[in-house]
Amino acid sequence: MKTKRTKMLLPSLLFLTVVSVVINAAQQDIEAQQEEAQKLKKEQLDRGKFDVVKIYDNNFTAIATDIDQEAAGITPLMKASYLNDKDEVIRLLSQNVNVDKVDPSGRTALFFTLPGGNLEVLKLLADANADLAKRNEEDLSVLDLAYIRLIFQNGVRLNSKERRVGHSKDDTTQNREVKMLEFLSSKSDDETVVRASNIFQQIWNDETAALKNSQPPSSA
Repeated sequence: MKTKRTKMLLPSLLFLTVVSVVINAAQQDIEAQQEEAQKLKKEQLDRGKFDVVKIYDNNFTAIATDIDQEAAGITPLMKASYLNDKDEVIRLLSQNVNVDKVDPSGRTALFFTLPGGNLEVLKLLADANADLAKRNEEDLSVLDLAYIRLIFQNGVRLNSKERRVGHSKDDTTQNREVKMLEFLSSKSDDETVVRASNIFQQIWNDETAALKNSQPPSSA
C-alpha cells in the first residue's frame, strides 16, 4: 500500500519540481531583465548629466589659454579663427590647408570661432567644407557648444556650488550667439541638430530646476 502511494506521489512531486524550476528560472529571468533595465537607465542618466562649467572651461576658457601660450597643436588657422582675422583665414584657406585638422583636444578651427562669436569666420570655414558634425574629445560638436554658450548668455545657475553667470547686457553679443546657432542649425545634418537640441534641453531643464530648488520658498 505504501509502495503504491509512493508511486502515485512520484508524478506529483516530479510535476511540482518541474513547476518550481520553471518558476525560479522565470523569476531569475525577470530579475535579470530588471537589473539590465536599471543598468541601462543609469547609463542613460549618466549620459544626460553634463558638467556645464567644466565643458565651458574646457572649450572656451582653455581655448583662450592655448592661444595665449601658443600650445602645441594649435594651427595658424585655429589662431586666426579665434582672433577673428578674416583676411588671414581667407589666405590660409586659399592655400588649401586642412580645415578639419584637430588639436590635442579634438577641436578643429570651427571650435575656435565660438569664444568670440566669430560668425563671419565660421561661415568662411563652413563654405570651405569644414565638418560641422565633428566632435571633440568630450564628444561635443560645435553646435552642442553653441547651445551651451547660449545657456551662459542667459545666466542659468550652474552646478551644485550654485555658481552663476550674469545676464549679458550686450544685445549685440546675444544676437550674435543666436545667429551662430541659426547658421549652424541650417548647415548641420539632422542627426547633429537633433542631438544638440536634446543636449540643450537636458541641460536647460536640469539647471533651471536646480535654480528653482535653490531659491527660498516665498512667504504667503
